[in-house]
Amino acid sequence: MGFLVGARLFQGVGAAILFPLAIAVITNTFPEERRKRAIGNAYGLAAAAAAVGPFVGGGLTELLSWRWVPLVNAPVALVAIWLMLRSVPESRDETVSGKIDWSGLAAVVLGIAALTFAVNRVEDWGWSSGQTLGLFAAGALLLLAFVAIERRAAWPLIDLSLFRNRPYVSITLLGMTASIVFVLSTFAATLYLQDVRGHSPLEGGFIFLATSVMQAVAGPLSGRLAERFPVPRTMAISITVGAIGLVVVAAGLGVGILAAALVVFGLGYGICWAMLSVGTQAVVPTEQAGAASGVSLAIVIGVAGLGVAVAAALIEVLTGPGRSEGEAIELILRTLAIASVPIAAVLAALGARRPARSVD
Repeated sequence: MGFLVGARLFQGVGAAILFPLAIAVITNTFPEERRKRAIGNAYGLAAAAAAVGPFVGGGLTELLSWRWVPLVNAPVALVAIWLMLRSVPESRDETVSGKIDWSGLAAVVLGIAALTFAVNRVEDWGWSSGQTLGLFAAGALLLLAFVAIERRAAWPLIDLSLFRNRPYVSITLLGMTASIVFVLSTFAATLYLQDVRGHSPLEGGFIFLATSVMQAVAGPLSGRLAERFPVPRTMAISITVGAIGLVVVAAGLGVGILAAALVVFGLGYGICWAMLSVGTQAVVPTEQAGAASGVSLAIVIGVAGLGVAVAAALIEVLTGPGRSEGEAIELILRTLAIASVPIAAVLAALGARRPARSVD
């Protein structure tokens, strides 16, 4: 288990570097009039692969072994490397140094790790134990230290001026809201389908295919919507659509209605997730494309990852006398859906107060 977790950590480091760079490459390669559609199409292709993933993963696990799930990625990665070396032109910001702010990197990594570990251990230690509170305090202090380091660093990891760009902040926080709900709901729904509804991994993957397919549709659709409508407002409407689907998912109805609700859920939150990169790339200068993409994705994915740890702890806490695991999961899903709508409305209003170029 320790080796498996370590290997997943290593894999995650590569993915965390790769994805924001891919968005920056698209931004630098495509002309402005084609950029939004190109980013949306990239998200659509990624989501199409994700649509196949749960189904194939469940089938491989059930018919062969879970070990085939990571192994099948190796030939795909080799093809991607070959295509990159053959087709992708080099691009970088020539005005910045290649130095890495190692002190800032250490502070932010250790801060997030401390918070995540505290949440993971809260079931054993308790919320009010000295160990839990100490780790939470250490994580918060490390993140504050990271901000202080970035303010003084000659070549910071994060250009803090990005956070003075109101549309960028609004779009990032909207994407974070959608990502938290989607990731937590995906985690909870997987448990729900298998542990509560009694479906096998293959059946669960097939049912959840509805969500993944709609994410594939949402990618290209987000690029076209961004060309015609204000991004923050469209993201807020998309979150509302996804929330409606999630409320129905949490109603505990039949498989047919559940699958239809997953379609609405995947489309709504999928559009918002894809529009994160479409929108942020439109409201920052081209030379900041890589930094803007990296920062927004780090915030969105990092907070969502922490949220999964919280969700796992909440399911255990809420499951007990008078409430089954299924009822606990349904309560969490309803709460996520209902809370995301007013939050999205406020964040959209924040982004609309000062129009930015290319957003409308």
